[in-house]
Amino acid sequence: MKSSVPQIIYFLDDMEQKGVFNMMSVLIDVTKKIGERYSTEDIRQIGDGIVELVGILKKLTSPEALSLLSNAADIPAKVDLSKATPAGPASMFFRLGNPEIKQGMGVLLELSKGLATLKETARDNQ
Repeated sequence: MKSSVPQIIYFLDDMEQKGVFNMMSVLIDVTKKIGERYSTEDIRQIGDGIVELVGILKKLTSPEALSLLSNAADIPAKVDLSKATPAGPASMFFRLGNPEIKQGMGVLLELSKGLATLKETARDNQ
């Protein structure tokens, strides 16, 4: 018993140094806010959704998917929307002379092929 008390104190001190108790306090506050806003049935439904989302997140942890998502997340900060102008069929055709536009269209077409599987999956789930 004498040797276990210092071990417990060391363990608790280590948890405090790592901010575990502060995190638990914040999580309790968040839980209170959720409890005030949502019913028990809402929380059950959200919990079921979270389980499904974790499965989706697991699929997104491959290095290729993480790289694609990381690069895609950088795009909005690089785009200058003030340069966006209306584009009709003729101007779109002429803009295809720009190598960046060609590259972007190629990426869009590859993504479009992948998106086609969504229709097949939806049909299979019916």
